[in-house]
Amino acid sequence: MGDRTTGTEGEYLRQFLHAGAPAWESGDGAVMVRWPTGSLATVLLSATGEFDVDSVACLREAFDCAWTGQADRILLDVTRVEFADAAFIHELLDTRHRAGRLVLVGPVPRPVRKLLETTGTRDLFHISLEQDHAP
Repeated sequence: MGDRTTGTEGEYLRQFLHAGAPAWESGDGAVMVRWPTGSLATVLLSATGEFDVDSVACLREAFDCAWTGQADRILLDVTRVEFADAAFIHELLDTRHRAGRLVLVGPVPRPVRKLLETTGTRDLFHISLEQDHAP
């Protein structure tokens, strides 16, 4: 991935690289990281950066990997999402329709909250403000 990140985001990204956590990067600044939860049934993913039609592939790849195996629940930490558009919502909805459960872990940042409200999809997702499992 290189060392092109700076500031707090850069420290966060170096943290998961050092830990050896599986990660997916879009090349456009969107990054997905899979964190251990201690349970085969629960997968914790964290999203960082901007997710649009050009960068959402890393989200899709992370979801695809999460559903393989024994997982029946995905926790998606969205606290570091700086921008999201319809492509982001599409991937969330697609994942929500698969077997299992998708839980958004917050606090949900303004761009994501506004997108959920604007698209009328807010009530379709379980949102947990608890960060017990978040990195």
